[in-house]
Amino acid sequence: MTEATDKALNHVEAANHRMAETHGLMDRLEKAVTRLESLFSDSHRSGGMECDGINGVNGSIAPYVEAFDRLLNGSVAEFLRYSKILEGDVKTHAEMVRAAFQAQRSFLVLASQCQEPQENEVAMLLKPISEKIQEIQNFRERNRGSKMFNHLSAVSESIPALGWIAVSPKPGPYVKEMNDAATFYTNRVLKDYKNSDTRHVDWVKSYLNIWSELQAYIKEHHTTGLTWSKTGPVASPMSMRSVLTSGSCLSPPPPPPPLPGPPPILDTETAKDEGTASRSALFAQLNQGEAITKGLRHVSDDQKTHKNPSLRAQGPPVRSPTKSHTPSPTSPKNSPQQSHAPVLELEGKKWRVEYQEDKNDLVINNTELKQVAYIFKCNKSTLQIKGKINSITIDNCKKFGLVFDNVVGILEVINSRDIQIQVMGKVPTISINKTEGCHIYLSEESLDCEIVSAKSSEMNILIPHDGREFLIPSLAHRFIAEMVDFFILFFIKATIILSIMHLSGIKDISKFAMHYIIEEIDEDTSMEDLQKMMIVALIYRLLVCFYEIICIWGAGGATPGKFLLGLRVVTCETSVLIAPSRVLVIPSSNVSMTTSTVRALIKNFSIASFFPAFITLLFFQHNRTAYDIVAGTIVVRRNGVR
Repeated sequence: MTEATDKALNHVEAANHRMAETHGLMDRLEKAVTRLESLFSDSHRSGGMECDGINGVNGSIAPYVEAFDRLLNGSVAEFLRYSKILEGDVKTHAEMVRAAFQAQRSFLVLASQCQEPQENEVAMLLKPISEKIQEIQNFRERNRGSKMFNHLSAVSESIPALGWIAVSPKPGPYVKEMNDAATFYTNRVLKDYKNSDTRHVDWVKSYLNIWSELQAYIKEHHTTGLTWSKTGPVASPMSMRSVLTSGSCLSPPPPPPPLPGPPPILDTETAKDEGTASRSALFAQLNQGEAITKGLRHVSDDQKTHKNPSLRAQGPPVRSPTKSHTPSPTSPKNSPQQSHAPVLELEGKKWRVEYQEDKNDLVINNTELKQVAYIFKCNKSTLQIKGKINSITIDNCKKFGLVFDNVVGILEVINSRDIQIQVMGKVPTISINKTEGCHIYLSEESLDCEIVSAKSSEMNILIPHDGREFLIPSLAHRFIAEMVDFFILFFIKATIILSIMHLSGIKDISKFAMHYIIEEIDEDTSMEDLQKMMIVALIYRLLVCFYEIICIWGAGGATPGKFLLGLRVVTCETSVLIAPSRVLVIPSSNVSMTTSTVRALIKNFSIASFFPAFITLLFFQHNRTAYDIVAGTIVVRRNGVR
């Protein structure tokens, strides 16, 4: 009985002890909660004070944000008003522009409140603006058939100017460059409506005024780049979301994390047993000796990249199937360049000429007035369009030649390089945009056409002149003609030297012939003989020059070798490829004595410097040599004149 009473008392005491511990834990928990509440209230009050003062000015926003608001309420609002008058796609597009400017305004508010973050975080903060810009450009692409396509293109080409906030140290010129891109399409709008509908003229003026005022705004407030706040927290996506939702101030920082709980009670005996077991297993594996390599997988020679080059071409090394590999989301994937099949077909009312390479015999026949031609990514090719067609567009082409009869609407050249165009009939308008190197030869009927260009360089407009069309001789014909002239001159040289030997009574004919005809030098050649050989070589070069000057100038532009091969030399200031192996040469007149002398001297005395200028025809257009380009001549087929 006494033992039972003692046990009961012990249980009661233990229960009381546990109750006391529980009360102690409750007290500690209440103190921790009270401290957390006080910390949260302090941080909330400090966040409210930050909201009230921005850049040290209580209750106001940064001056450059106010200036941007004036731009929004001024030129941007005026543009929206004129866009609503035009309605349709223009109105929808203008609303997208307004949203893009609002997104930029939010970014400026963020910059006025926060310090500049890291460069990679800036790109994340700019994402809302870039999405708005992409939306505006995609709208233009989806509405290519719109009657207001020029309006949409003007906005789409220039809206990237909103990216000035990421440009330093000169964001102002970047905006001007984007404004120039819009000018190409706004000029077309003015051309179409300046005498018929002044609403479109007002729309153009209001839109261009936006970028003019934006340049002035940048020059005043952000001359060398966007101005960030020197105080406040560092900008982050969370603070950007706060600006987008509140529109004014940043949200208070989140409360601190809760205090850590008591450490877990460890079973020291169990942990000790587990540690001993793991160490035993480790030493057992190390003591296996040679058997430790049994778990390795054998790699044969056909799986080794250093012995099998084909594996390196396929991609990264093959990984073991026993290990999983997750590619990094930030690692770029090298997608192979796609090769497209060449296209030349009529699709509905549209002729598609795409991905043509080194094709100089492309021809489109049987065209109709309602058909259009779209030429895309054609390189080193020539296309001839016969008949009358509505419009022609050349897009993303290089070293491309076009010959066409008549165009009713417009000829457009966009994003191209080294383009040559021959107009055989009539074309009312030619548009050149973002093109480097465009040569256009106009016919007499197309002299009144209107040519509009923007952001292009190296443009030449050729008008009818005293020019003619010739066939370009092949390299084989040129080489054979030079060889014929060489043997003729060598025979003349040998005849003159042998005649001198006969008159001088020289007995050692072989030695004299080797020195002065073949110009061979051996170890027995004296300095006196070498000087005589140089004098003979100089006289021979002058004789060759005289031979070519007389033939090219006085014999119809052809040496005996060129005459036998049906070739001749004519003057050439400009040459335009109008068909495969056929060029239009301007002025194509007979070669003067001065031109013939310059050509002959450069050609023959370049050999004395161990550089035969004849081989330069491999590097220039229409098989012209360096001395042809300097003298302003070209070698053509005599029977190819038209």
